[in-house]
Amino acid sequence: MTTSKIPDVFLQKKIKEEIKKFVIEELHLDNLDYLKDGIYNTYSEYSNSTSKKIEQLLPFFQVKIKKILLEINKFLEKEYKEFVAGIYEGYRPLWQQAIYYLQGRHYAFAGKIITNTLMSYHLFGGAVDIVFYSFNKKNWVWEVHPVFYETLGSLAEKENLIWGGKWKWKDFPHIQVQRSLIPEKTFKELKEKIETLKNFLKKQYNINS
Repeated sequence: MTTSKIPDVFLQKKIKEEIKKFVIEELHLDNLDYLKDGIYNTYSEYSNSTSKKIEQLLPFFQVKIKKILLEINKFLEKEYKEFVAGIYEGYRPLWQQAIYYLQGRHYAFAGKIITNTLMSYHLFGGAVDIVFYSFNKKNWVWEVHPVFYETLGSLAEKENLIWGGKWKWKDFPHIQVQRSLIPEKTFKELKEKIETLKNFLKKQYNINS
Protein backbone atom coordinates (compact mmCIF):
# COMPACT_ATOMS: atom_id res chain seq x y z
CA MET A 1 0.00 0.00 0.00
CA THR A 2 1.25 3.48 -0.92
CA THR A 3 -0.39 6.89 -1.03
CA SER A 4 -0.52 8.67 -4.35
CA LYS A 5 -0.60 12.35 -3.42
CA ILE A 6 2.34 14.72 -2.97
CA PRO A 7 3.45 15.00 0.69
CA ASP A 8 1.91 17.94 2.56
CA VAL A 9 4.76 19.32 4.67
CA PHE A 10 2.58 21.81 6.51
CA LEU A 11 0.06 19.16 7.52
CA GLN A 12 2.95 16.85 8.41
CA LYS A 13 4.23 19.43 10.89
CA LYS A 14 0.78 19.84 12.46
CA ILE A 15 0.27 16.09 12.81
CA LYS A 16 3.76 15.61 14.20
CA GLU A 17 3.10 18.21 16.90
CA GLU A 18 -0.24 16.56 17.77
CA ILE A 19 1.31 13.10 18.07
CA LYS A 20 4.30 14.34 20.03
CA LYS A 21 1.99 16.13 22.48
CA PHE A 22 -0.18 13.02 22.89
CA VAL A 23 2.80 10.72 23.53
CA ILE A 24 4.41 13.06 26.06
CA GLU A 25 1.32 14.39 27.85
CA GLU A 26 -1.12 11.47 27.62
CA LEU A 27 1.22 8.48 27.58
CA HIS A 28 3.81 10.21 29.78
CA LEU A 29 6.72 9.19 27.60
CA ASP A 30 9.30 11.96 27.38
CA ASN A 31 11.47 11.92 24.29
CA LEU A 32 15.24 12.27 24.20
CA ASP A 33 15.39 15.40 22.12
CA TYR A 34 18.96 15.05 20.90
CA LEU A 35 17.46 13.23 17.90
CA LYS A 36 16.88 16.06 15.43
CA ASP A 37 14.53 15.93 12.48
CA GLY A 38 16.87 17.11 9.76
CA ILE A 39 19.57 15.33 7.83
CA TYR A 40 23.10 15.89 9.09
CA ASN A 41 25.02 17.60 6.30
CA THR A 42 28.65 17.26 7.37
CA TYR A 43 30.72 14.42 8.72
CA SER A 44 31.68 16.42 11.83
CA GLU A 45 28.01 16.89 12.74
CA TYR A 46 27.30 13.24 12.08
CA SER A 47 30.30 12.12 14.11
CA ASN A 48 29.22 14.17 17.11
CA SER A 49 25.70 12.85 16.73
CA THR A 50 26.96 9.26 16.66
CA SER A 51 28.71 9.64 20.02
CA LYS A 52 25.57 11.14 21.57
CA LYS A 53 23.40 8.38 20.15
CA ILE A 54 25.66 5.70 21.59
CA GLU A 55 25.11 7.21 25.05
CA GLN A 56 21.34 6.66 24.70
CA LEU A 57 21.63 2.92 24.02
CA LEU A 58 21.29 0.14 26.57
CA PRO A 59 24.63 -0.03 28.46
CA PHE A 60 25.68 -3.50 27.27
CA PHE A 61 24.58 -2.59 23.74
CA GLN A 62 26.79 0.50 23.80
CA VAL A 63 29.84 -1.70 24.29
CA LYS A 64 28.93 -3.96 21.38
CA ILE A 65 28.12 -1.11 19.00
CA LYS A 66 31.36 0.72 19.80
CA LYS A 67 33.24 -2.48 18.96
CA ILE A 68 31.31 -2.97 15.71
CA LEU A 69 31.91 0.63 14.62
CA LEU A 70 35.60 0.30 15.37
CA GLU A 71 35.89 -2.87 13.32
CA ILE A 72 33.77 -1.74 10.36
CA ASN A 73 35.75 1.50 10.13
CA LYS A 74 39.03 -0.42 10.25
CA PHE A 75 37.75 -2.42 7.29
CA LEU A 76 36.73 0.73 5.42
CA GLU A 77 40.03 2.46 6.15
CA LYS A 78 41.90 -0.47 4.66
CA GLU A 79 39.74 -1.15 1.60
CA TYR A 80 37.42 1.81 0.97
CA LYS A 81 38.96 5.04 2.29
CA GLU A 82 36.18 7.15 0.77
CA PHE A 83 33.71 5.91 3.40
CA VAL A 84 33.19 5.95 7.14
CA ALA A 85 30.41 4.24 9.11
CA GLY A 86 28.30 5.88 11.79
CA ILE A 87 24.95 5.63 13.56
CA TYR A 88 22.15 7.24 11.61
CA GLU A 89 19.57 6.42 14.26
CA GLY A 90 19.77 4.81 17.68
CA TYR A 91 17.22 5.52 20.37
CA ARG A 92 13.94 6.67 18.79
CA PRO A 93 11.10 8.28 20.75
CA LEU A 94 7.64 6.77 20.28
CA TRP A 95 6.26 9.90 18.64
CA GLN A 96 8.96 9.62 15.95
CA GLN A 97 8.13 5.94 15.42
CA ALA A 98 4.49 6.95 14.96
CA ILE A 99 5.48 9.48 12.29
CA TYR A 100 7.41 6.77 10.45
CA TYR A 101 4.35 4.53 10.76
CA LEU A 102 2.18 7.17 9.05
CA GLN A 103 4.52 7.23 6.05
CA GLY A 104 2.59 5.71 3.17
CA ARG A 105 -0.57 5.32 5.32
CA HIS A 106 -1.73 8.95 5.57
CA TYR A 107 -2.07 11.27 2.57
CA ALA A 108 0.08 13.96 4.21
CA PHE A 109 2.93 11.45 4.30
CA ALA A 110 2.68 10.27 0.72
CA GLY A 111 5.09 7.61 -0.50
CA LYS A 112 6.08 4.07 0.31
CA ILE A 113 5.44 2.43 3.68
CA ILE A 114 8.75 2.36 5.55
CA THR A 115 7.80 0.40 8.67
CA ASN A 116 5.20 -2.20 9.55
CA THR A 117 5.24 -1.71 13.31
CA LEU A 118 4.94 0.79 16.12
CA MET A 119 6.88 -1.58 18.40
CA SER A 120 10.51 -0.99 17.51
CA TYR A 121 13.63 -1.94 19.45
CA HIS A 122 14.79 1.61 18.80
CA LEU A 123 12.25 2.62 21.48
CA PHE A 124 14.30 0.78 24.10
CA GLY A 125 17.69 2.00 22.95
CA GLY A 126 18.18 -1.57 21.79
CA ALA A 127 18.61 -0.96 18.05
CA VAL A 128 20.73 1.13 15.70
CA ASP A 129 20.83 1.88 11.99
CA ILE A 130 24.41 2.10 10.80
CA VAL A 131 24.99 3.82 7.45
CA PHE A 132 27.96 5.07 5.46
CA TYR A 133 29.20 8.57 4.78
CA SER A 134 30.98 9.24 1.48
CA PHE A 135 33.68 11.90 1.63
CA ASN A 136 33.59 12.16 -2.17
CA LYS A 137 29.84 12.72 -2.37
CA LYS A 138 29.77 14.59 0.95
CA ASN A 139 26.60 12.77 1.90
CA TRP A 140 25.23 9.56 3.45
CA VAL A 141 24.75 6.66 1.11
CA TRP A 142 22.60 3.58 1.67
CA GLU A 143 23.27 1.93 -1.69
CA VAL A 144 26.84 0.76 -1.29
CA HIS A 145 28.92 -2.27 -2.25
CA PRO A 146 27.24 -5.41 -0.81
CA VAL A 147 30.41 -6.24 1.12
CA PHE A 148 29.80 -3.21 3.35
CA TYR A 149 26.60 -4.65 4.79
CA GLU A 150 27.86 -8.23 4.65
CA THR A 151 30.76 -7.17 6.86
CA LEU A 152 28.44 -5.22 9.14
CA GLY A 153 26.11 -8.19 9.48
CA SER A 154 28.96 -10.56 10.23
CA LEU A 155 30.28 -8.26 12.97
CA ALA A 156 26.80 -7.95 14.49
CA GLU A 157 26.25 -11.71 14.57
CA LYS A 158 29.65 -12.24 16.21
CA GLU A 159 28.33 -10.06 19.03
CA ASN A 160 25.17 -12.22 19.25
CA LEU A 161 23.04 -9.40 17.86
CA ILE A 162 20.27 -9.55 15.26
CA TRP A 163 21.01 -8.12 11.81
CA GLY A 164 18.12 -6.84 9.68
CA GLY A 165 19.82 -8.05 6.52
CA LYS A 166 18.66 -11.58 7.36
CA TRP A 167 14.99 -10.60 7.60
CA LYS A 168 12.40 -11.31 4.90
CA TRP A 169 11.86 -7.54 4.62
CA LYS A 170 15.53 -6.57 4.34
CA ASP A 171 16.80 -3.78 6.59
CA PHE A 172 20.54 -3.86 5.97
CA PRO A 173 21.62 -0.97 8.25
CA HIS A 174 19.62 -2.31 11.22
CA ILE A 175 21.16 -4.08 14.22
CA GLN A 176 19.27 -4.92 17.41
CA VAL A 177 19.56 -6.86 20.66
CA GLN A 178 17.95 -10.24 21.27
CA ARG A 179 14.34 -10.13 22.51
CA SER A 180 15.31 -11.99 25.69
CA LEU A 181 17.48 -9.04 26.75
CA ILE A 182 14.53 -6.63 26.98
CA PRO A 183 12.91 -6.89 30.45
CA GLU A 184 9.43 -8.39 30.13
CA LYS A 185 7.93 -5.67 32.33
CA THR A 186 9.37 -2.93 30.12
CA PHE A 187 8.16 -4.65 26.96
CA LYS A 188 4.65 -5.16 28.37
CA GLU A 189 4.28 -1.59 29.64
CA LEU A 190 5.32 -0.09 26.32
CA LYS A 191 3.08 -2.46 24.39
CA GLU A 192 0.09 -1.22 26.42
CA LYS A 193 0.97 2.39 25.61
CA ILE A 194 1.32 1.53 21.93
CA GLU A 195 -2.20 0.09 21.92
CA THR A 196 -3.45 3.42 23.28
CA LEU A 197 -1.46 5.22 20.59
CA LYS A 198 -2.97 2.98 17.88
CA ASN A 199 -6.46 3.98 19.03
CA PHE A 200 -5.45 7.63 18.90
CA LEU A 201 -4.08 7.28 15.34
CA LYS A 202 -7.25 5.50 14.24
CA LYS A 203 -9.55 8.11 15.77
CA GLN A 204 -7.58 11.19 14.70
CA TYR A 205 -6.23 10.14 11.31
CA ASN A 206 -8.22 7.06 10.32
CA ILE A 207 -5.13 4.87 10.47
CA ASN A 208 -5.84 1.17 10.94
CA SER A 209 -3.01 -1.07 12.14
